[in-house]
Amino acid sequence: LDRLGSLILNPDATIEMDLQPLLVPDSLAIVKGRIVGGNLATMNHMIGTGFLPDLTDNILFIEEVNEAAYRIDRMISQMKMASLFNNVRAVVTGSFEKCHPDSMIAEILTDTFNGTGVPVFSGLDCGHGRINHPIPLGVDVLIDPQRKKIVFNAA
Repeated sequence: LDRLGSLILNPDATIEMDLQPLLVPDSLAIVKGRIVGGNLATMNHMIGTGFLPDLTDNILFIEEVNEAAYRIDRMISQMKMASLFNNVRAVVTGSFEKCHPDSMIAEILTDTFNGTGVPVFSGLDCGHGRINHPIPLGVDVLIDPQRKKIVFNAA
């Protein structure tokens, strides 16, 4: 609640959170962009409607709850076939709560983005899990792969 309160009272505050590299080239430097996204199923429903945020040159955040791994694979595949990942700077995942088998989620993401040059990070403590930190979407972020950190409202 402290983080939510500070976001409400000071929406321009800098927030730093931990990340885990999932698919990151050793030579990757700092990644900057605006973070957009949200729940994977909701984003899939918005494809073709004009309501899906533009992912071009942005950092995509995704999370999910109560979906089987094959459904997550289908949703990710649909977004890839719709060319939505072509100019994404990075992918950051929050929780995939009650998504089974959970061991498949990392495999789906690495299979999807392997060879594309798009780095993938996991472990952001937000989504539908027990630990659910609020994050501001639509703000500039900086990802430091060496420090394993994401910084929100990075100048």
